[in-house]
Amino acid sequence: MVPDHFSRDVVQRCRILLDGLYPIVSSRHYGSHTVEHGYAAGPFTTTLLLSMSMPMLFLPLERIYQPNLRRQTVNDRHRSEELANHIDRALGDDQAFGAAPFNADVTWYHAAGVPAPDPSAGLGRRQTDRLNGAEAQCDAAKALTRDALRDLRNALAHGAIHYLDADGHPTEGSFVQQLAFVNRHQNSQTCRIWKVKEEDFHQFLQQWAQWLQLHGLDKEIADAA
Repeated sequence: MVPDHFSRDVVQRCRILLDGLYPIVSSRHYGSHTVEHGYAAGPFTTTLLLSMSMPMLFLPLERIYQPNLRRQTVNDRHRSEELANHIDRALGDDQAFGAAPFNADVTWYHAAGVPAPDPSAGLGRRQTDRLNGAEAQCDAAKALTRDALRDLRNALAHGAIHYLDADGHPTEGSFVQQLAFVNRHQNSQTCRIWKVKEEDFHQFLQQWAQWLQLHGLDKEIADAA
């Protein structure tokens, strides 16, 4: 069915897919079959999360929030003024990411002004060490919500995503436990990095979709109920 409100409805469709497929993918460890085809063994939960996160974050930001900044893009704001207004307020000048209604009980780590990693080498200790500890967690909570979502959006759009192990390092051959998203400053040798545990990122995506639904994502369905 052609969606009535593309940037609104597709998020909910992705959420339904994520809710249905994540338990299945989590329970399967892909062994020798995928190794023969050049892929690492293990559950493909990270692959699923990243695949769903792109449309779930891109579409509301690009088609509802960005037009409010007068940028040339597809504009869905008129399709639900209620939803557009809620997004504008949540991404306002004084809205901290730690207090965002779609970020409850999710632990992020953040560092700004970090030396940008070598694109061919990935994250090194200079970057990952800045993402450990209470200071990085506090910096994540204090950062503006719009900056956090912009950084996530840019990292996903440019493929600046790094798989990390349980200790927060990109150790080859280890199972992915955490994710790092890197947004390099324009015309600069520094970047902004966000780190989150995989299960927390899953929770964040679910809460983001639920919050959008509450404020207009499924307005027609709610009105018909």
